[in-house]
Amino acid sequence: MAETKKKIDYSVLENELTSKDLQVYKSNYKKVVNYARWQTLFICGVIFLIATFAFIPVYSVISELGITAWAPVYPLLALLLLGSIYRGFIKVIKYRAKLYTFALKNGIKYQEGAPYSDKEGVIFKSGHSKRITEHFEMSDGVELGNYEYTTGNGKNSKQHNWGYARIDLPRKLPHMLLDAKSNNFIASNLPISFSKDQRMSLEGDFDKHFTLYAPEKYKRDALYVFAPDVMAQLIDEGSAYDMEVIDDSLYLYSSKPFTFADKATWHKLLGILNSIGGELREGTDYYADERVESRELNIIHDSGKRLQKSSSVIAVIVVSVIFFVFFFGL
Repeated sequence: MAETKKKIDYSVLENELTSKDLQVYKSNYKKVVNYARWQTLFICGVIFLIATFAFIPVYSVISELGITAWAPVYPLLALLLLGSIYRGFIKVIKYRAKLYTFALKNGIKYQEGAPYSDKEGVIFKSGHSKRITEHFEMSDGVELGNYEYTTGNGKNSKQHNWGYARIDLPRKLPHMLLDAKSNNFIASNLPISFSKDQRMSLEGDFDKHFTLYAPEKYKRDALYVFAPDVMAQLIDEGSAYDMEVIDDSLYLYSSKPFTFADKATWHKLLGILNSIGGELREGTDYYADERVESRELNIIHDSGKRLQKSSSVIAVIVVSVIFFVFFFGL
């Protein structure tokens, strides 16, 4: 985790962006900026046409009421709305330019509007129209980003936005999920649920903060991975986030996108990745699945590669039975 311990220069985030930095960003993201500009102008044009055609009956009404002195107010409000929309476009461009300049200054790879690439984490397996809106990759492979996807279609569609971070682990591990209780309401906030048979309890106060899921035959392995030192770090620093160990990656999830133009966001995330990630990497450096014939293979047996999802079919059957019993007395 050497890169996350490296001193980060936050001056770009703390100061106003220079015109030179803005021009550098625009030249490197010319297509993105132009698309956003034309999209904004199109929206403004549609609003202007609607406002123009709507003004005719409005003017007729105010003329009949004898209050024509108020007539200029209507187009003035329309112009103020158009100006507000375009200022919003400028604000977004400056925000993106600040992220790009910050990353450039610190030797971090930056992408925006990146097409979805196959990731194994739980938040990446639902919905459609998947897109990584902002993505940062440090030289040691540490990733941070914001991600969105859509569920449903038409009027029933809903957009979901997440913040995430990922670090490499030294060995492949069985699939395990930590569902933080602090960000749940009635049920888990995660888009996929897993079989309750895979829940396991850990010592101390850990169960007050997280629900741990591990493959049924890997309970002992989970105790090895989540040793007391790791549990302590998770409670102290990570209880606001859901986390997932899958293959040789550790994912951290936030149900709200990260504000990467904020210095405090970087401080907090990198601190968590250093402490929790450091403990986890150190503790699993010699892990080997005893169900596999050779440690050198660095693989997990099929029974531990992925958690079993809860069956929605069973839930539908149960609800259906209750419905018929209640209404028909069967």
